[in-house]
Amino acid sequence: YWLAAAYGTMAEAERLGISAKLGVAQGYTDITGQLNQLDNLVVEGVDAIILSAVGPQAQAQKVDEVVAGGIPVIGMINP
Repeated sequence: YWLAAAYGTMAEAERLGISAKLGVAQGYTDITGQLNQLDNLVVEGVDAIILSAVGPQAQAQKVDEVVAGGIPVIGMINP
């Protein structure tokens, strides 16, 4: 399931001619890891984030902070 979602996302980015980076959480309990990935993407200055949140409720505050900082966050699969 996740392999197909990742493949489709990366294939569409390539088709559109945009740069994309794939980050992988280490399972549904790795909320801290995914929060760290979000922080790193903000520091890198990405234009947007497509997020399949492993803990949507736990990550809501971080997503709000990222959006308030001017980076759109698009929810995918677990919005």
